Amino acid sequence: MIQRRLPAISHELQFIAIRKTEADDIYYEEVVVEPFLKRLSDSVHERAQRDMEDLLNSLKDVIGYAANGLLRVNDKWSSYAGWKWWTESDIYRGTRGRKSIVGRVGLCIGQGDEGFRLIGYFRRHRGGASKTWRFAQDCKKKIDRIHLTEEKQTSYPGWSNQLVWFTKELALNVWLDELQREIGREAKRFFQVAKPLLESSEKY
Repeated sequence: MIQRRLPAISHELQFIAIRKTEADDIYYEEVVVEPFLKRLSDSVHERAQRDMEDLLNSLKDVIGYAANGLLRVNDKWSSYAGWKWWTESDIYRGTRGRKSIVGRVGLCIGQGDEGFRLIGYFRRHRGGASKTWRFAQDCKKKIDRIHLTEEKQTSYPGWSNQLVWFTKELALNVWLDELQREIGREAKRFFQVAKPLLESSEKY
C-alpha cells in the first residue's frame, strides 16, 4: 500500500499568515466589508486556525521524542487560546526523579511582520538578562544559528528576550514528514548542547 505524503502547509494557512492584520480586522469587525466577503474571509481565517493547530500538534511529540535521554518535556503543552499561533511546554532537568524546571520550549508559526516561518524557541525559567545572554552565547559556540530575539527585534515584534534554536521559511511545497524530521534533528541537537549548560546552575 502506497502512503500518501502530506503537505505541511495549506493555502489557507499561508494566505492568512501573510495577511493576518487585514484578516483579523475583518473577523473582529474593525473594518466594514460586504457580507459575502466577510463570510468568505472568516471561513478562510477559521480554516487557517484549524490547520495551524494540526501542524503544531503534529510537531509537539517530535520535540518530546528529541529530548529523550537528555531532558524531560512535559506532555501538557499550552492550548491555542484566541488566535495566537504558538504553543509551549515546561522542560525539566534530568530524565527521572524530582522534576526541576529549567525553562519552556515552544513552537511558533510566524505571521505578519514575523514572516511566514516556523520558529523553535526556548526561554529560561529564572535568571536575568545577563545569564540569558551568557547561556545563548555558549549555545552559539556549538550551534551558530542560535540567537536571541532581542538581537533581531524587527523579526520578532512583541517578543520578550527568548533564545531561538530553529527557524524555517514555510511554503506550500514543504512536506510534513520532512519538516518533522528536520525539527526533530535540530531539537535533539539543541537539547544535547543545552543539557550540560543547564546543569551548570551557578553560571546560568
